[in-house]
Amino acid sequence: MKKKMSMLIVSLMLTHVMLATVHIHYLQKSVYETGRQQWGDWQNEANAFCIDSTTLSIVNLSTKSETVYVRQGEAIGGYNERGNYYRLFEAQNEKGQKCLFFLYSDRNVGLLFKCEEAGVIIQYAGY
Repeated sequence: MKKKMSMLIVSLMLTHVMLATVHIHYLQKSVYETGRQQWGDWQNEANAFCIDSTTLSIVNLSTKSETVYVRQGEAIGGYNERGNYYRLFEAQNEKGQKCLFFLYSDRNVGLLFKCEEAGVIIQYAGY
């Protein structure tokens, strides 16, 4: 009986960990050019985001680098001016800069990343 109970507890813990991490993949990105105050052309670049609700971490794996962010507080839901639903995460990167993640439910809209302290706004889309 103890062995079955132990196996049940371990399997529930593993299930929780597997469900607590969301992996989202995008194939394109566009960078907002602050000097011209307009969006640049879409670029083909694979990016994956691993969002872990147990550790509150967000990891951006791109073809060029890996960046870790630590989420600050809970996610907030909202709608943009076009009526697209998103989840807003505030996070802090390894350099201590505060960043915002707008994760849209429509995969074609994708993920909007803003880090005003670094002067960066990036839109990820495509899958």
